[in-house]
Amino acid sequence: MASFFGEVLPPRSRILDDEDLDAMEEGFCEEFKVTSPPELEKNLLIVCEGSLPGVYTQLCFNNIQACGEILGKSSDKEVSYGKIFRGSNWTVVTCEHDLKQQEFLNLGNTILGLMDKGCQIICLTARHISEFRVEEMIEDESVVRCLSSKSFPATDAVKRLEIPNLLTGLSAAILSIAIVKGLPCFLLVNYVDLFTPDSMTLQGYQSIFKLKCLQESSLEKPNVSEALKSRQLFRPSNNLYI
Repeated sequence: MASFFGEVLPPRSRILDDEDLDAMEEGFCEEFKVTSPPELEKNLLIVCEGSLPGVYTQLCFNNIQACGEILGKSSDKEVSYGKIFRGSNWTVVTCEHDLKQQEFLNLGNTILGLMDKGCQIICLTARHISEFRVEEMIEDESVVRCLSSKSFPATDAVKRLEIPNLLTGLSAAILSIAIVKGLPCFLLVNYVDLFTPDSMTLQGYQSIFKLKCLQESSLEKPNVSEALKSRQLFRPSNNLYI
């Protein structure tokens, strides 16, 4: 298990409850493979954990189809765990598949296998606002926080995630691996009320364009509301925010 709140916790660092034991008894994928693997990315690798960051990154590039997939074998059949998109100086991996704890590190290592030395890693994820712990929060404040490895260029673009907040999942696993291997990695977590993509829930990801590596890439900072409408990634009848 990968957990993160400013330090790397070993897999057996806490007592397992009944739900953890049940999860360990269920089947999980131990190996992943990349179909049509592209050349190793030398500049920027963006990993999107969940549907919200996946939708957001697709607003940042135009008319680019997936160039590959990450597959895992589950119950003797191959299942798609993620899609790979490639631009002139960036690679985006979207992963919307529900993962088990035992899959975080293996999938994280497979994704990092797409990059070359010197490539910078950006992990995007989302959590429900009820998971955010802070002594005092300003009402209507957009809650976006970050964690990063020491080798990632210092930045004050986003507030650092406060203790005692805890992150688990694919993004936390990738950041943990990056810290151990000395790789430059930046994790952004967007705390939201809903997991429906709209101009409110996706706005937090605009912060990544304060980072130099994004500014130097060919990805474009979108007008979220207009982009959602034009690309029909959003249905107004299901949400009040446009």
